[in-house]
Formats: sequence, structure tokens, C-alpha cells
Amino acid sequence: MYKVMLVDDNYPILTYLAENIPWEDLGMTVIGTFENGLKALEQAKMTVPDILITDIGMPVMNGLELIENVQKLNPELLSLIISCHDEFTYAQKAIQLKVGDYILKGAIHLEQIVERLKVFQTILAGRQQKPVRVPGEGDREMLKTQWLRNTLNYDIWDIDRWAGQALQYGIDVKDRACVPIVGIFRNGLQVQHLKNLSDTLFSYATANIMTELLAPYRNYLYFPYQTGVFFLFVIQEKKESGVVQSILHRLVELKAALHRIMALHTSFMVGASSETPHQLLTHLLRLWKRKDLLFYPDHGTISADDDVVFSREDIYAHYLDVLDKLRFCLFGDDPARIDGAVNEVIRWLSERRFAPGLVKEFMSKLLIDLQIEIRNMQPYRDVRVEESIHEMMANLNCLEEVGYVVHPFLKKAVALMDGIYLQSHRKEILDVQRFIVAHIDQNISLHEVARRLHLNHSYLSRLFKKETGENFVDYTMRMKVKRAKELLDNTGKSVEEIAEMIGYESAYFYKIFKKATGVTPSEYRAMAKRKVDIG
Repeated sequence: MYKVMLVDDNYPILTYLAENIPWEDLGMTVIGTFENGLKALEQAKMTVPDILITDIGMPVMNGLELIENVQKLNPELLSLIISCHDEFTYAQKAIQLKVGDYILKGAIHLEQIVERLKVFQTILAGRQQKPVRVPGEGDREMLKTQWLRNTLNYDIWDIDRWAGQALQYGIDVKDRACVPIVGIFRNGLQVQHLKNLSDTLFSYATANIMTELLAPYRNYLYFPYQTGVFFLFVIQEKKESGVVQSILHRLVELKAALHRIMALHTSFMVGASSETPHQLLTHLLRLWKRKDLLFYPDHGTISADDDVVFSREDIYAHYLDVLDKLRFCLFGDDPARIDGAVNEVIRWLSERRFAPGLVKEFMSKLLIDLQIEIRNMQPYRDVRVEESIHEMMANLNCLEEVGYVVHPFLKKAVALMDGIYLQSHRKEILDVQRFIVAHIDQNISLHEVARRLHLNHSYLSRLFKKETGENFVDYTMRMKVKRAKELLDNTGKSVEEIAEMIGYESAYFYKIFKKATGVTPSEYRAMAKRKVDIG
């Protein structure tokens, strides 16, 4: 086990890191938590850590001093700074000490820390071999990325200081002009999967390729931002002519090279030329705010000033239709339909061109609802297909990536359902539940289900009650009411139409719905609408 030391004068952060990072899964163990650098150093002299995670500003001895002293004990120490300090002087010192990452507390994400620790794990495990990238080599790229993230996510009050930081990375906007460009790898997730690369290794690989491709063009500066997203800064003489055409030509060459070398499909959006730090900051923020223009696949290289209108159609009017397409993949008889169903959904989204934020919310809700349905199949087990659906969708950069998330989700869901089925001592019950979901629009009887499954209906009735705690009729009614609620919430269909869609006569539907919910279907719809209006 690799030894980890945690140091921070903020006790809640210490506790959070110690308790929430899956240390054992990473092959690591926490040898101590300390609230100042001196106490940590005293412990390090007795048990030298492999990894040090520390704050900067602490009493007695700060984090940079601690790293410097522990490096004397372990010259190959891997360190990670988590601090509220974003002063460039600290960043410069971090470079000198070959710090593995520099994360601001205001932007801290557990996943980011875990990802960096996975890189540390790979480095430690492969110390006898030539690593993909040694810690010191990536420090400057890491700090460039952090500077860019701070620029795009926080208000900049001191333009002069910000321009000074930019100049450290070669962005000279006092004496020269600068054109910012944002780029995305449209099929980055697919390439990662095919090449079996983690986010970090993919980022390293693409960064190395981009650096090599841009090496002949010294006025092009590459800045990674996050997995699949990067920025270019083109530095030009202020009065140089033909700049735009030159840039467009270069981007075409770059796209072709990326496709040839790594099969990557790339899109770019070009910002306005800037001749002052204030202009650059303004144009850069505008560029970032309009990055959604790259979401749909018909854009190769566009301008940040291009006007693209997204559909104003209500995407949720189609919710149940899309849910049924994906649901059938899980509960139908042909899981192989996943490919076709996902492609059909992606094609539909591409044609309708909804706002990207709405697409991500819409797809998140779909996957969460499917996950809930799977869990309801086995309420006594903690069944989960994916832990972080919202986060996965929120981080997607283009429509193609929606498919790259949905497709494996459904594959995992089908495999999970199959696993549940195989582990169950009463597979007949799962068959019944699947049948009910798949035929919810029909008049489902126990005799019919028993006949389809080649079982005695009396035996099936007793078995269903014993295994689920609910008789067949009540379970079927509950599933139908659930479906009716979905239709009432998401469609404008009449109550009579909905009754027919779940296999009930209107009068009987009114009766069972009120019995189950305490209100009539019309009252339920009115209440749901009021909640939406208030919300």
C-alpha cells in the first residue's frame, strides 16, 4: 500500500478527504492527518510518505515548506496542493517543487482528486519503467489549465495582474494581437474507450500530439481545459493582414492531422481578435459562453459571432416516447435493439436541435428514471447502474457524447438485469415483472401470464405474493397507475385516452386511480401543473 499523508489546518476538509476518497481501492493508506506542517514533518521523519496532500497557508510551517522538507526525505515524493491561494507566486514555487497538481478549494471536486491519485498510482507502480509523463513535465500544463479555469469561472478584478499571468504563458496582449479559439474532440469518449485510456492519459496523449503539431507554428499556444476541450491562442502582429484566413487554413490542417493520427473528429470556434488585455478577457468569456454552438455535429469551424437558433419546442412533450424506446431495450425480449434505439434518439435530437442544456437535463432524467425502474424490480437490493448520471451528462461537450454515455449505460443495465435474473431463486417472478412492464398497455391477467410462462396460475399467484409481498393484481394495478401518472404529467392526452393506453375502461380507471392516489386523474393533473408553475 502506498503511504499518504494529509495536511490542512481546516479540520472538516481533512475529515472529508480521509473519509470520502476510496483509498483502499487506489492501493493507498492514510498514515496520518495533521493540522500544521511541522507536526506532519515530524511524522514523515518516522514514516516517509509516498504521497503528500497539503494546504499552503498553515500555522508554524506552510505547505510549500513542508513539501520542500519532505522531498529531502523522499526525493521522489508525489505531492498535491489543495489551497485557497491562487497567487501566481505560489504557482511558481509549486513548479519549482514539481507539485503534481494545484487545486483551488473553491473549485474542488472529489473526482478530480481521485483522478490525480490514479495517475500517482500509475507512476508509483511503474517507477522501474519509463512513465508516460513524469510529474515535473506536466506541471506547467497543469498551471496553464488552472489559470484558464480561474479566468473562465471567476470574476477577474485585477486586469493587470491577470495580464501578467497570461504573459508568463506566452500570451502577449500588450504589444501584440491575440485570437482565442476553443476546440472540442467530438468523439473523444469513443476514442478513449477504443484505446482503453483514462481521462488523464487521454489528456496527456492529446496534449502531446497537439504540442507536436503546433511546434512549427510558434505563434500558436495550446491550453488544455478539461477532457475533450482545449483552447488555442494565436499571437499576431497587430497590423498583420489576412489573419482570419490564415487561422482557418491552419485549423483545417490541424483537424486533418488529428483525424489521421488519432481518429479524432474536431470542431473549433474562433473568437474575435484582441489588442488589449481587457479585450482578450471580454472576447474569451464570450467565446466560452457560446461554446454550446459546437454542440451539434454539422459545425466544423465557426465564429463566436455566428447566430445559431435552438428549437423552442417543448422537449418534454416527447419524454414518454423516448423513455419507451429505451425502456424496451431493458424489459423487452431483444436487448440487441440498444444500438438502434440509441441511434434513433440521437438522430431525433440532431434533427430537432434543442438547446444543449435541455438535452443534457432531458437525458439525465431518462437514465435516472430507468435506473429507478430497475431498482423497483429488486427493491430489497441496492441496485445501481451508474452513480453520477447528472455529472456525466453535465460534462458532455457535444451530441455524439450523449450516445457514448447512453449506450454503455443501457448495456450495463441489461447486464445488471441479467445478473439479477441469474442470481434469483425465483426467476419466474422477474419474468412476470418484465412481462407486465412490456405489456402495460394491455389487459393483463394472471391466467394469461401463467400460460405464457408455462406455469400453473395458482402456483404463480402464491409464489408472486411470497416473493414480492404483493399480490399479482395489486402489483399490476400499481404499475398501470405509475404509467398513468407519467402520461398525465408529460402529455396532453385526455383521461379517456390514457385509460385506453393502460388497458382500462374509463370508469374503472377513474376508480382505481382515485383509490391509489386519493384524487381523480383530472385533479392529479391540475395539482401537478400547479407544482410546475410554482416551481
